[in-house]
Amino acid sequence: MAPSDGNARKDLAWAQQQTGDEAGAEATYRSLMESGQADPETRVRYAWLLNSQKRHREAWDVIAVLPRPSKDPALLELQAMTAFWAGKMEEAAHLLQKLLETGGATALGRHEALNRIR
Repeated sequence: MAPSDGNARKDLAWAQQQTGDEAGAEATYRSLMESGQADPETRVRYAWLLNSQKRHREAWDVIAVLPRPSKDPALLELQAMTAFWAGKMEEAAHLLQKLLETGGATALGRHEALNRIR
């Protein structure tokens, strides 16, 4: 497929997700993954969709290939929280510590991280 096809499908998946068509979004994200056209932004969006469905281990698998810990605070938070929710406690502890060190945690992230450390 041409790169523009991947971009169009990426936009389609996002539009489906934003309009509540989770099944359609998931199918489109999955096809992007299978065709090797899932860029980091696509992986992040897909992981959030899976996390919203409490499919945390699948979400972790989607973002596990991205460099960790991310220098992007939003991605670092996603990595930390997804690891925690997926039960990957050693990885979560490391990522949550990095998140706290960078000051990039949102209120939810700080609350979850502090409760885990205590």
